[in-house]
Amino acid sequence: MLINKAECRKALLARAEQRWPNKMTSVQAAVYDYLDTVLRTEILNFVNQHPTKGKTLMIATVKRKDPDEMV
Repeated sequence: MLINKAECRKALLARAEQRWPNKMTSVQAAVYDYLDTVLRTEILNFVNQHPTKGKTLMIATVKRKDPDEMV
């Protein structure tokens, strides 16, 4: 697993606390599997979109979609 469950749990519950105060107290195990899958897919997409020039993976060389357009 690529993600850190403890840090993900903290971040998820902190965000949930902002949205629904004193309501959410735990995270289902399947959420970690989902987030890990999303991260692996993003890594695969990032590498596949990267040009073959050079030896360093860089953000500037990848033409990424604007996250706001993806919603």
